[in-house]
Amino acid sequence: MSRASKRVANPAVSTSKPSAPAYILTPIVDFLCVGGLSMLVIIPLLLSGAELNFVSIGAVVWVQIIVNYAHFMASYRIVYRDRATMMKHQWATIRVPLIMLACLIIALVEAQQGSQIMLIAFFAVGSGYLAWHYTGQTWGMMASFAHLRGVKFDRTEYWLIRGGLRILLCWHLAWFLKTTLRNSEGFTGIYQLASAMTVVAALMGMGGLMHLWRRTGQAPPLLTVVAWLSIFVWYGAIARWGLAG
Repeated sequence: MSRASKRVANPAVSTSKPSAPAYILTPIVDFLCVGGLSMLVIIPLLLSGAELNFVSIGAVVWVQIIVNYAHFMASYRIVYRDRATMMKHQWATIRVPLIMLACLIIALVEAQQGSQIMLIAFFAVGSGYLAWHYTGQTWGMMASFAHLRGVKFDRTEYWLIRGGLRILLCWHLAWFLKTTLRNSEGFTGIYQLASAMTVVAALMGMGGLMHLWRRTGQAPPLLTVVAWLSIFVWYGAIARWGLAG
């Protein structure tokens, strides 16, 4: 890992001079890709109260394939590029994939006997891992775009923001269990509690960003805020329409 990458990954850091250029591709493309495009589309739909009856499941699947598979291939190329990287992130590269493979094999065998317990467990593990990826990716984008602007998060900001993202992870899993299980009444209270806690998650994230503002004397970088806000918009869309990819 390069020195620059180590500095981005370290939460206990201070401010430094901004690097040039302070973007990855262009300011507009970065804004759209970090979550701006989805916010421009989803927020008006949420505010309008519209249903998505005009969107077919087939269209959703094809869009997910086009976007997600390109993302998966790029991510796998990074994480599996050498043995050192694989060993450093063993849970992501080896252990969780093996756990999911074992769950899938057992679930398929069990399904032949008329039971779906392990099949549900397989998708629950997958949903939890997906939520871990979503929230971790959000933090990674926040740290990266802050780094490009010469701003670093300290430990207080790190734990406030990441703690809020962990709450969203729990909400994601509670939503999955409530909407997937046949007898999900027992999870209704858990889902309601997790939904209420998303307000705490938002306050924690805002607290971290405000702490950064006071400490550095400058507003948090726009794309850092967009990356943080976009995951709340996406989870709002999932809660409203049940669209998760």
